[in-house]
Amino acid sequence: MLLGGPSSNHTWWFDYQNQVLHLSEQCDGYGYEWVQMVGTAGDGRATTFHVNKTVVNNTTLDWVAYELELIGDATFVINLPTTPTNTVFTTLVTATPTYIEWAQPPTVPPGGTVTFGLDITIPDGPFNFTLRQAAVPIPEPASLLLLGLGFAMALRRR
Repeated sequence: MLLGGPSSNHTWWFDYQNQVLHLSEQCDGYGYEWVQMVGTAGDGRATTFHVNKTVVNNTTLDWVAYELELIGDATFVINLPTTPTNTVFTTLVTATPTYIEWAQPPTVPPGGTVTFGLDITIPDGPFNFTLRQAAVPIPEPASLLLLGLGFAMALRRR
């Protein structure tokens, strides 16, 4: 079973023959999105499957980074340069069994798409884990202006 996060439109299918989960989503907001996966693996050993995750930027800002985190009964397989991969970002900032972050250059513009290639290992038997992700946008000019004004006011008070 696959459950989706609060503001994204998720579609998915699992290729049982090749052990590949295909996820497609349209990200309409900012902050963390999540996909919960619940099921049972039953061949007597841990199972590793590949995830092809395609995300469309339906926001109004460029994305400068993307974060992926596993919570629960699963871990990322880190086997560079084979996995993890993506089609846009050139800098792999962090890659651990539970957290991956990519960053620019280049960015994912509004309407743009990025596809991630991930290998995930789950235990034998019942599993329940969440793939939590967040696109990191370029701050809006108005937000930067407010931040700068706040900093200037703090310096002036001293």
